[in-house]
Amino acid sequence: MKSVEVSNRVEYIEKHFVDETVMMKQIAKDLEADNKAIQVAPYEGKILSELVRLKNPRSVVEIGTLYGYSLSWILEAIDSEAKVWSVEKLEDNFAKSISFLNTHNKASQVNIVHSSGIDFFEKWDFSQKIDFLFIDADKGNYLNYLNLALPHLSKGAVVVGDNTFLFGHVLEDSPPENYSKNTWSKMKEFNEILGGSTGEFSGMMLPTLQGMTVGIKN
Repeated sequence: MKSVEVSNRVEYIEKHFVDETVMMKQIAKDLEADNKAIQVAPYEGKILSELVRLKNPRSVVEIGTLYGYSLSWILEAIDSEAKVWSVEKLEDNFAKSISFLNTHNKASQVNIVHSSGIDFFEKWDFSQKIDFLFIDADKGNYLNYLNLALPHLSKGAVVVGDNTFLFGHVLEDSPPENYSKNTWSKMKEFNEILGGSTGEFSGMMLPTLQGMTVGIKN
């Protein structure tokens, strides 16, 4: 009964608050066809977009482009002065995202980088601080990405991590059997840091179905 109720609420939200572009719908269709439908849900994309709009950043970094679905939501919210770097490690995902981006009217404001997130932060020459960071990639590296990004974050920068319930595993007091203890412990620490445990951020986990943690750099 509860799952039906949740589904109905999501359906209501997406009916009244979410308006996907033609590109978003095509990206989602291609991801489904390629058995890669792990992108944010439409309502989560809208939440991300509104967070970007509220921040009005000059520089945005996304770790985990996939085909560019969440990137499309980010682009809906930025103004003409903003620049976006979106990082994708896998060659086929990178190529697919480029093919979609080339048709976007804000393509000139985006640089899709073919790299791992770790290499990006270790080697990239940042000419300006990061105002908005979105992480939706390999879960075991969320904390590493946060720590590597930290020196490059502006005061008041917004950091968003998706899937931070870790499929429900962070609710447990110990890691489930047959699941990485390192990933489990690192995600819990990532959430705690964005929640304010170290004093570097103030934040909150939004209760989306998969969890979306938002932190603001102090």
